[in-house]
Amino acid sequence: MHLSPHRTIRSLLLLASALLLAASCSPLAGEPLSATISGKVSVGAVSGARATAYALDDDARKGEKLGSADVSEDGTFIVNIGSHTGPTLVCAAGGSFLDDSTGVSVRFGSDELCALVENAALAQETTGVLITPLTSLDSALAGCFVRSGTDTSISDASKHAALRLNDFFAAGLADFDFRSGNPTDPAVARFEGLEADGWHGIVLAGLSEAARQISITSDLDEAVRVTETTLTAELVKDIDDGSCVFDGAGVGGVVLKQGRRQGRQRVFAARAAHREPSC
Repeated sequence: MHLSPHRTIRSLLLLASALLLAASCSPLAGEPLSATISGKVSVGAVSGARATAYALDDDARKGEKLGSADVSEDGTFIVNIGSHTGPTLVCAAGGSFLDDSTGVSVRFGSDELCALVENAALAQETTGVLITPLTSLDSALAGCFVRSGTDTSISDASKHAALRLNDFFAAGLADFDFRSGNPTDPAVARFEGLEADGWHGIVLAGLSEAARQISITSDLDEAVRVTETTLTAELVKDIDDGSCVFDGAGVGGVVLKQGRRQGRQRVFAARAAHREPSC
């Protein structure tokens, strides 16, 4: 078959364009691969916090620190995790946040809030990661499922934990997912009807209000010793104790306590998760 010179040149130009396009969509040879995880810390206005990403070992425990970045005042963050792939834990700590119930600025102290990223991809952006008290419970429950042998992989445990907690917190809303969306602050928003983001905000605000009520009944200053994050930390201990249920006790059956209230006295509203969600 004979090709004219013009057709040959046109074919070569098209081939060159295709090669350039392919090269622009993938890392160049020799260049370091780099992936990022971005999202939002949703726990009131945040100040001075940092988001840190960690690799997870086979037992779903924190491993190598991959990267860290400041959290903006609106709660957004973006962390570079380099060439890491696979399950990743992203935690927010340090600084302070505005407590929903009291309007007081509360320091994170030694507490942190985390979210489990099931599978970070090589040289790709993982976006929309939400970090809240509920995602902290999710990462703890997934870890408990792995370490107790309930699930054999972090991926399976992540799906299992999300199914259980969404079933518990959703209140029958089919499109509710605590791992995504944009929780609406019930103190500033008007609801035409109950929808997923609105209910999400109400659940988070309810945890803050629970901490305030514990402070009041324990004769403690509000948003000081018992806060949304300290209460979350106790709930994490509760669910990550080998039994993988909310029962008011931690490892070894030690009764958990906030203020003057003990876990077995139904301080923790989530204790009702003893019921088995339908799967």
